[in-house]
Amino acid sequence: FGRFDHNGHGTHVAGIAAATDNTVGGLGGAPGATILPVRVLGANGSGSSDDVTNAIIWATDNGADVINLSLGGSAFVCSNDEAIAVDYAETNGVVVVASAGNDGSSSPIYPAGFGSSVIAVGSTTQANAKSLFSNWGSPYVDLGAPGSSILSTWPKPFDTTTSPCSSANPCPSNTTYASLSGTSMAAPYVSAAVALVLQKCPSIVNGAPNGSSIKDKVAALLQSTASPAIPGLAASLVQAGAATAAACPA
Repeated sequence: FGRFDHNGHGTHVAGIAAATDNTVGGLGGAPGATILPVRVLGANGSGSSDDVTNAIIWATDNGADVINLSLGGSAFVCSNDEAIAVDYAETNGVVVVASAGNDGSSSPIYPAGFGSSVIAVGSTTQANAKSLFSNWGSPYVDLGAPGSSILSTWPKPFDTTTSPCSSANPCPSNTTYASLSGTSMAAPYVSAAVALVLQKCPSIVNGAPNGSSIKDKVAALLQSTASPAIPGLAASLVQAGAATAAACPA
């Protein structure tokens, strides 16, 4: 497979978070951020909790400041090791952001449902209403962000059966764009807001009061600067500009 995204979902999410200006498409929420790509799902979009667990640990150990998890499963699918990995990331100063799910339910999916170690993100529409598909509820969902009909980067289709990826024949790097909906699209908006806050105020990583983590401090900032709660979502709409302006005030 090489480093090419054979599913497309990860490329779409990455573009929302941090696409740079190629003079063709739009910018991501934090275009100055560096993406550390870690593929845990197969070409069909499914995978194992063990792979997610190992990826969280690997990203934490290899310098990630924010981990975006636009994926999830039921409590029956996700292992306790995955919860431990999320706690490990938070303990090591990483902010973990996860999509809240697309079941239109108040029932958590995981890893978003792993409690205070994760910022769980629900989806909103262009009219600042809850997306019909978005999971919702308090205290499960921490923030809302746009997730309906989001245009972002997409791998350009090619036939891997006649032109497989290899070192001699690398996968194409040119991309196109696609519109998708889901809390998977909402989570990277919040991850981008976290990246902007950390970029504006690196000192936020120091001196967490009362034993609180970096995630606690960033989440509190994002929630305190968010718009009023979205009806039916039980969460406020993230405002990246307001959060960044409020970080480390002069």
